[in-house]
Amino acid sequence: MVINKETLQLVKKRIPDSLDKLIMHDWWIYLCTSSFGKVVFDPEPYIWYRQHQNNVLGGSTDGWVSKWRKRLSRFAKGKNRYILSKQAQQFIQLYGQDMSPQMYKDMDQFLDSYQKGVFSRMKYIWQSPFYRQSRLDNWIYKLVFVLRKL
Repeated sequence: MVINKETLQLVKKRIPDSLDKLIMHDWWIYLCTSSFGKVVFDPEPYIWYRQHQNNVLGGSTDGWVSKWRKRLSRFAKGKNRYILSKQAQQFIQLYGQDMSPQMYKDMDQFLDSYQKGVFSRMKYIWQSPFYRQSRLDNWIYKLVFVLRKL
C-alpha cells in the first residue's frame, strides 16, 4: 500500500483509542481513503510481498481448501466475529461529522439494520450499498450479516 501525505493526515486526524475495534490497519486506511479520497489500484507489482513466518492472516501459501478451513475454524471459535460492525461503529464515531449526508445515511442504515430482527436484516442486506470483492466473499458477508455475526 502506498499512500500520499493527505491520506496520512486523514488517518492520523482521528486515531481510534482502542485497536481492538479494527480489523487490520490496512483495512482501516482503505476505509478512510475510499470514504474521503480516491483509491487507485495499480496492477503492476513494484516490490515483493513481505511475509512473516507466523502471519495470522494474509500472505499465506495455503491452497483454497486450507484457507477456507482456517476461515471457518476462526469463525467457529468466535475469532473476528462482530469485527466489521465494531469497525463501522468506530468509523462513524470518529469520522461521522466529515461524511457526506448520503455516506452517513448508508453507514447509519447498516448499523441500524444490523441491530434489528432477522427479517429486517435479510431485507436490508439484499439492497445494501456495501459488498465484498469476490462473489463468494459477498455471499458469505450477506450470510454473516443475517446471522448477526458480522
